[in-house]
Amino acid sequence: AYRGEPSQQSMHTVPQDPWFVPFSTFKAYGAIPRRGHDDAFSHPVTGLGNESLCRPKSTFDQASTLFVFVSHRWISPSDKHPDDSEASKFKLIVDAIEKLLQYKHMKADTWGVALWLDFSCVDQDDAELPPEVSTLHEVIGQCDVFLSPVHDPGHALWAYPVSNGWADEHAEYRAVAFQEYWTRAWCVVEAISAASMPVMSLKERLGVLEEGAVRTSLMCGRRVHVVYGTKERVRGLAPWFFPPLRKERIAKYDPSKMLVTNESDRKTVDRIWWGVRKHYREVKPGYTGDKDVYGEPEGRGKAVGANGDTYEGFWRDGKKQGVGTLIFASGDVYEGEWKADVKHGKGIFRYASGDVYIGQYVDDKEQGKGKFKFANGDVIEGEFSDGSAHGMGTMTYAKSGKVEQARFEHGRMLGQ
Repeated sequence: AYRGEPSQQSMHTVPQDPWFVPFSTFKAYGAIPRRGHDDAFSHPVTGLGNESLCRPKSTFDQASTLFVFVSHRWISPSDKHPDDSEASKFKLIVDAIEKLLQYKHMKADTWGVALWLDFSCVDQDDAELPPEVSTLHEVIGQCDVFLSPVHDPGHALWAYPVSNGWADEHAEYRAVAFQEYWTRAWCVVEAISAASMPVMSLKERLGVLEEGAVRTSLMCGRRVHVVYGTKERVRGLAPWFFPPLRKERIAKYDPSKMLVTNESDRKTVDRIWWGVRKHYREVKPGYTGDKDVYGEPEGRGKAVGANGDTYEGFWRDGKKQGVGTLIFASGDVYEGEWKADVKHGKGIFRYASGDVYIGQYVDDKEQGKGKFKFANGDVIEGEFSDGSAHGMGTMTYAKSGKVEQARFEHGRMLGQ
């Protein structure tokens, strides 16, 4: 346990300095640890006692620690345990974090992860709901990533969308536990908090994070939703980087009407929901800014679309022209030059998935010199045409550092 572990009377976390479990400690323990003050406690599911392995956020090196909030539906709520006797949830969390660590999310040469889990960071022996639970949205406000591990024994019974990719991730990731997740009040209020709560110390966090999905989402004032389930673990796939709950979809989910295991929790959920709502703003389509004599956008201005896409920058004759930034509701962000409403010139496109393109655009497509950095750190640099790598270039592999000279054709490296 952390040496600064307070007594039972002062064991509650203050929202300004929530407690996290170092991932290395979590992994070494071999199960999801239970925080509590009863020394004689033994859990009927695991046979394990209490083990307070968390410590205050302020004790971590902020420049080399990625703070992850774990949001999930407990496997054994009737047994008051988030996992089963096979440690299925624990294994999912460990695997997901280890795969996150394979990507270069932080600028530090060596960096690690700290986890916030209710079972591990909140005193489970408390008869009353601890203060940190009542201010859960503020805890989420101090996290960089929102992770949902999904225990999915029936993963073979459903398939990913194959035609045009994900249209609605929350509906199309059809694991039973994930669909149940969106019916539970605690889960939903956590997801809305991740999409709406301001990022604490935003400038400092952006300064220590590498380009990618985590940084892109935080730039927009929200957190990427990392989903990793049994399907991904069995297939050896990377976690999914879903965009935060889009604001036009938040209206579908009202935590006050969702299910709770203990009806006594509903008032607390409602308080958190009201605390979040002051940070959540309804999408109000329209334009504000300079206009010409005909009332069309001209000069500098901001436009919000009905779907939540937001453009801020320069206009001419009612169209995007010059330098501007378009933040898509999906979490994608384009910063750069425009011509007659299309991307044209130098630009940076940060995908919600973590991929980043830096280079030239012609008529809304990648064209000319450019660099495409995948979420896993691999980089293609060279000539692009009609939206993909085409011509001579280099392929740099993040894991090995190996650099290959290669010819690309419509995004495919020849010889592979």
